[in-house]
Formats: sequence, structure tokens, C-alpha cells
Amino acid sequence: MKRLLITIAIMMSLVLTGCSSSVGKPEIREISYSWGKVTEDTTEILVKIKVYNPNPFPIPLKDVEMDVYMNGIKMGEGHAIKAGIEAKSESTIVIAIDLDNNKIPEWWVSHIRNGEKTMVDIKGNLVFVLKVFDFKYPIEFSNPIETDIL
Repeated sequence: MKRLLITIAIMMSLVLTGCSSSVGKPEIREISYSWGKVTEDTTEILVKIKVYNPNPFPIPLKDVEMDVYMNGIKMGEGHAIKAGIEAKSESTIVIAIDLDNNKIPEWWVSHIRNGEKTMVDIKGNLVFVLKVFDFKYPIEFSNPIETDIL
């Protein structure tokens, strides 16, 4: 799961740094994660990404929408609960990912059958506010996870 969160942060960095070669590149300074609310149905993972924006203007990030798949099984979805990136400062983006606990047995069987390997796929959008409308920039990436439990 840690690799998944680092991958999310790297993808956000790549998208933000590709804005223009004449502006400063935002820098991811720290990534942390913690367990959120756990219920019978869902397990929440909170991802905090500290981003430094060296530019004299804010980056109008409104949301980070994502669907999380593990070995092709949709495990859950996530969105930003705090997404603003202020000018010339360090801002914290907070993403809440809700995993469906009922999908864990199905995923676990696929993980074991696949030699304790899982491909985590993230599909979603970075949502930017552009005055009159929101612009969704699609993101999609994959990250393997391997265990040696058995």
C-alpha cells in the first residue's frame, strides 16, 4: 500500500511539473499515510502529501478523483478532502481512499493464485478549477505489489 501512495504522489508531481518550463516546479516534500475510519463495510486510508509551490500564483487543484483496482478487481475509490496548493508556500493535499472490505477475500484469492503478486491500477482525474468550469486531467498508472507470506 505504501508503494501505491508513493506512486500517487509521484504522478501528481509529474502532472504539476509539466505545466510549463518557465514556471517553478512544485516539489513533493513529504508523503504520509494513516488509517482513517474503519467500519464493517469500508476501510479508509488517509494520504497526506506536502507540496511546495515556488510560484507567485496558486495551483487551482480542486480534487483528486480515483478508482483503485487490484488484480482487476475494483477495491474502492478516493477523493481529495483538501486539495488547494497556495502560492509560494507548502500546502498539504489530503486524499481519502475508501476500500470495500467485502472485496478483500476476492482480491486475496487472486493474489495467492497469482503467486502472491498484485498489480494495483489507479484510474482517475486531477480536477482543476478554471474560473468558469472545472477541468479534469486524466491520470492512470500501475504499481506491482509482491508478498512472501506463504
